[in-house]
Amino acid sequence: MAIIIKKDYYNYIDNNKLKKDEKENIKNCFKIKSLIYDKIEKSHEIYFSYKYNNKYFRKVFLHFINENKLDEISKLLEKEKQSDYDVIKNIKNEDLSYSNKVSWKYPIKFLTNNYIHNIDKNIKKIKYLDIGCGNGNKTLLFAKYLEEYKINVDINGTDIKSWGPYHQNRKLNFNFKYIDNNKLPYKNEEFDFITIILALHHIEKLDVFLLEVKRIIKKNGILLIVEHDSYTDKEKIILSIQHKIYSGLSDRNYEQIKNPLYIETYNRYEWNYILSKYDFKLIKQDYLYFTEKEPKIRYDKIYYNLVYT
Repeated sequence: MAIIIKKDYYNYIDNNKLKKDEKENIKNCFKIKSLIYDKIEKSHEIYFSYKYNNKYFRKVFLHFINENKLDEISKLLEKEKQSDYDVIKNIKNEDLSYSNKVSWKYPIKFLTNNYIHNIDKNIKKIKYLDIGCGNGNKTLLFAKYLEEYKINVDINGTDIKSWGPYHQNRKLNFNFKYIDNNKLPYKNEEFDFITIILALHHIEKLDVFLLEVKRIIKKNGILLIVEHDSYTDKEKIILSIQHKIYSGLSDRNYEQIKNPLYIETYNRYEWNYILSKYDFKLIKQDYLYFTEKEPKIRYDKIYYNLVYT
């Protein structure tokens, strides 16, 4: 069953406090989404992006490739119609990539200071769960900034057994459990605060998974999701290419370039609609900035959505 029912979604948009032309634009994005994406060869998305929309090609590659080396990538693509696997292998072999790691310290501190802490300034203890916690770095940052307000944080994390560079037997400095077949191994109404950072777009059975999230969060509990604000087929292609590049250049998992993991992205209005189906109510949403100086929207349009039950 589709997570978004067209008629219900349109009714949801009509009932939003938006201008008429904004409502129509949002509906049109949903209507035409995937007209191109579903027709292109999934194994040649980089070549397609370079040939038919060079602006988007540059956006995604400038995050991983020095600008003065982009011409060399272009030369590789001009030679012949190469698969994404071959392009990324060539980038690695010819040492054209560079490390552009982003620090999450600023956005997490910003969210904690301005919103999460301010929701209830009298709170002294929080049971916190990070779903899709990976190596736990972001999990510990949230706990650290909450503890600066003299809040006692019971830190918990959960993830699947194998994801990208993270594998079984992870040693983390907090309580950790594995997700098993979309089931979250926790009691009903166990957590005050849950974060899900750039993970929901990889959940194939999203309806089942969100029911689990709803089950384990307390009444008046806070949920923070961080996702991509994806409207068009071109943006879907960017995100697909991004994940392939991460697999090859960061994780060195070339098999995932040939057989990418499941990914389905939505825009903020679609996410609002989806979350409302599980009775989550919006507190605040906006693009997430990674620096206080010259803040700008990232090429992959990362945004946050803060809701409560």
